[in-house]
Amino acid sequence: MSSCKYCGATIIWIDMASGKHMPCNDGQLPYRKNKDGAVKLVTKNGEVISADLVADEADAEGIGYISHYATCPGAERFRRR
Repeated sequence: MSSCKYCGATIIWIDMASGKHMPCNDGQLPYRKNKDGAVKLVTKNGEVISADLVADEADAEGIGYISHYATCPGAERFRRR
C-alpha cells in the first residue's frame, strides 16, 4: 500500500489486463455485476466492471475497488494522457 501524493489517502495498486497499474482506494467493496450498475469498480484481476454494491458479502459476486482517480481532488495532476 502507498499514499496519494496529492490528498494523502491510502491507495493500493491493481495490475490491469493492459499491463498498466491502477491506483484504487483501499477499501474492499462487495458487488454484483450489472451492465447498468450504479458504480464502476476495478476487480482484483484488473477488470473494470459496472456493478451494484451489496451490503452482505454472502450476496456478493466478488470484491472490487473504486479507482482513486474517481475520488481524488487532484486526479488530473497525475493522470497519464
